[in-house]
Amino acid sequence: MPKIKDLVGQTFNKLTVVEYVGQNKDKRSLWKSMCICGNEKITTRTVLVKNQVKSCGLCGEKSSVSKDLQGKVFGRLTVIGEGKIKTEVLVRCECGKEKYISKVALNRGDAKSCGCQLYQNRVNLSGKTFNDLHVVEKLEAKYGNNRLYRCTCKCGEELLVTGDDLQRNRIRSCENCYHNPLAHDLSDLQFGALVVIDKHDNLSSNKTSWLCRCTLCGTEKPIKTANLLNGHAKSCGCQINYNRVDHTGKAFGRLTVLEPFDVQGTYWWYLCQCSCGNEHLVSGSNLQSGKTKSCGCLQKELAGKRLAALKGPLNPNWRGGSTEENYPRNTREYKEWRNGVLHKDNYCCQLCTSQDNLQTHHLYSFVDNPDKRTDINFGTCLCQDCHRWFHTENGRGNNTPEQFYQWRDKLINGPSKPTQ
Repeated sequence: MPKIKDLVGQTFNKLTVVEYVGQNKDKRSLWKSMCICGNEKITTRTVLVKNQVKSCGLCGEKSSVSKDLQGKVFGRLTVIGEGKIKTEVLVRCECGKEKYISKVALNRGDAKSCGCQLYQNRVNLSGKTFNDLHVVEKLEAKYGNNRLYRCTCKCGEELLVTGDDLQRNRIRSCENCYHNPLAHDLSDLQFGALVVIDKHDNLSSNKTSWLCRCTLCGTEKPIKTANLLNGHAKSCGCQINYNRVDHTGKAFGRLTVLEPFDVQGTYWWYLCQCSCGNEHLVSGSNLQSGKTKSCGCLQKELAGKRLAALKGPLNPNWRGGSTEENYPRNTREYKEWRNGVLHKDNYCCQLCTSQDNLQTHHLYSFVDNPDKRTDINFGTCLCQDCHRWFHTENGRGNNTPEQFYQWRDKLINGPSKPTQ
């Protein structure tokens, strides 16, 4: 049980701790305190230390919420009367509006106006441009809780959009421009190495394409509008070859690059020769990052060294090797004893006469009698089921011949062996 810190004599606000009175049902320490008014109060240590209680509660002190707020000013609000319930007061804002507000909100500073201050401080988006929409003016009307703005699209169409939709890019143009891809005229614009020549008639898709000329190789190719605007298309495809670094003759680990082999996606693959003589295909990114350093022979060598380091005494499971002391059942003498016991009992179980799954049983326990382990006279033949049955009933250790014969005679003369 942890030692209880003594609080006797300490003062917390208007309470002075007098004595320790025990523990509550939650095993928290209880302390009796004396208020300045003379009343006594019993509280927990946590309540005192964290200043969750400041007095006995009977000396006339009220919380800040219960204080008389008549005439007090909170921001733009002035308290002019009591509310409909005890926790509210009637306030008048500087704009002249009266409303009921909770005392807690006033004391915490959560309420500083009737709401007019939020309206005055609201951001005005007039004159700003969002994508293809230019905000003309702010309207007094609302759509739900969002202010409406009158906007003009790039095509000249007027529409009403909420400020939230403008700032979140939910509406970027008028409805006509949204469904008409030609609203984005990309003629003579350049995207990466692509220069837009003119609109291309894409018969295989409803999406607009533009005929572009690649400045790297001069190839002309149709590119979709979306791929140009989002930056997915920056060349006709030759940029992959243009940006390829020739690694021919360079060495990376055990690999020496012979020649570029092929391009798959955006990665070039190189034919390399390993120091062991094998040829191997490796991507340029794996060569430069050092992820691939050989054809696989390096990994095999390192794995072999790790396994070699764990052999013998260095292995945490090492028990001294395969010696007679560590593995007494693997000796030649023990194997000859087993064969002799099986031959002596005609290769059949001495309880149920079965000839399947035969095992040799030590009449004297194997662990406790090392001098009798290989004596044929102290061994008998049992099948696997009978052998397991014997040790289940009689345990392992301190076994004797008398124990075995009594168990066998009881079963032969008594109930039959249960089926497995």
